[in-house]
Amino acid sequence: MPNTPFGERLKRERELRGVSLEEIAKATRIKTDYLQALETEDWARLPGGIFGRGFVRTIARYLGMDEDNILAEYAIARGTPAPTTIAVPRVVKPEEPRMARARQQRTRMMFTIAAAVLAIGGSLEYQRIENKRHETPSQVRAAAAPVSSPSVAAASDPEEAAIPPIPKPELEQPVAAKTTAPDVSSANASPYLEMKIEAGKDARIRVFADHHRMYAGHISAGETKRYRARNTFEIFSSDSGAVLIELEGQTMPPLGPSGQPGRATFTRRDLEAGAGGTH
Repeated sequence: MPNTPFGERLKRERELRGVSLEEIAKATRIKTDYLQALETEDWARLPGGIFGRGFVRTIARYLGMDEDNILAEYAIARGTPAPTTIAVPRVVKPEEPRMARARQQRTRMMFTIAAAVLAIGGSLEYQRIENKRHETPSQVRAAAAPVSSPSVAAASDPEEAAIPPIPKPELEQPVAAKTTAPDVSSANASPYLEMKIEAGKDARIRVFADHHRMYAGHISAGETKRYRARNTFEIFSSDSGAVLIELEGQTMPPLGPSGQPGRATFTRRDLEAGAGGTH
């Protein structure tokens, strides 16, 4: 870890990129007071729970810094352990022998049927060739002789000869299928809002998407939940400082004071309004 204190390093990285606090606040929706508190390490001015870590991660992402390193430095500066991620190996269930045998039997049956079809077709073709080789000249001439038309044979009757032949109906021309160009006017526009809820400690929450309840129950520390809505999210938490909320990747303000119940409603307008404060 560098010897430079966390707050000074954060400020130096911002100044090296020529970015002001106001620019970061506008882009990340984090209050300028919170940004100043991070650079001066005035932890009392920051909201409780996991909001400080969420702010640091958002700032590091905006400045192009290594998120894991800066979060580790932040944890050391505040005297809190850095979160760890445990990779759980994927367990692949072995295939049952009975299923494997059944698939092998189906495969053999398909090959057997295909071979039988080919054998029958070859036998019929061979028989046709042999019959053609043994045809007599009279049979060949009889096969080539034209067949008299019933209408010509019936012309010997004068009354029937006076009846004009029925004309053959003209074949209908196929109508070209109408093609409709796909409407791509809104193909690139997402109709949904994405919300992410990250828990810094245990709490009970309720989540509504477009006024439909999506979840009501317990959320554990380190757990993450994601939801989608077209217009509106409503969230309730037994501890406002226990959950960090991101809307379309932007950090939302706390639901209320840490340690107290809180609620908030988020819409598309919250992506344009400034951060901070309760709803």
